[in-house]
Amino acid sequence: MVYQAILDKLDVPIRASTIRIADLGCSVGSNIFYIMQTIADAVSLKSTELLLA
Repeated sequence: MVYQAILDKLDVPIRASTIRIADLGCSVGSNIFYIMQTIADAVSLKSTELLLA
């Protein structure tokens, strides 16, 4: 769900060389590692798609 939402909604300027992702402290335990990896993977894929478009 999060992964697909990022792919659908994220609009990254092609010139952006850095994207920051922050954990605001709302997650508990190991959940944060899973969701942050999911977000990072989706942002990476979306950035690659935009560069190839």
